Amino acid sequence: MQEIEQIKNSGRRRLAKGVLAGPAVLASITSKHALGATYVCAVSGQQSGNVSQGKNSAPVNCVAGFKSWKDRASECGKNAESRSRKAPAEFGVMYTAPHDPKKGAPPLAVAATYHQIYSNVAGLSYTRGGDNALLQAAATVYLNALEWPVDYHVKAPMCLKLFDVAAGNQSILDNGHKTSWDAGMCRQYLKTLAGL
Repeated sequence: MQEIEQIKNSGRRRLAKGVLAGPAVLASITSKHALGATYVCAVSGQQSGNVSQGKNSAPVNCVAGFKSWKDRASECGKNAESRSRKAPAEFGVMYTAPHDPKKGAPPLAVAATYHQIYSNVAGLSYTRGGDNALLQAAATVYLNALEWPVDYHVKAPMCLKLFDVAAGNQSILDNGHKTSWDAGMCRQYLKTLAGL
């Protein structure tokens, strides 16, 4: 019977432990987060300008793993509860039902539902600026941020800031980085995250 050889040299022991730990370390650094793939989709990654993926790398799909505007539109049309869920007041999108003179006074504008935004119904008005394409993108990003508060590319308050700039309520988005975004950049970023 042979005894298991003890490694007596401390350097050799470290090397032996490193070889055993190697697959775990490699597995952890090949995750999407460790290699920075999701960094490209984050506001800080976009604003820093440090988002190069290399010449031969495939473009990063920022919608992968989350819901696109098509998914959200489908979801909002499926049941009465989803159909009646109101969009946040910060979006400033209102709905006025068609007026039937036989029924009396014209209806008042009320906060629009997500279903109305995704359906692009007649009667929507945008009190804070923007248009329906911007609202669909912002609503998608906002709902994703609420559904995945830890893992999503932006938080709900940042989504509202992006919308504010994109809709023209603020001149720039300054997130403490050297690069500030104007309305066009914020709009494009929201559309990218929504898959538009």
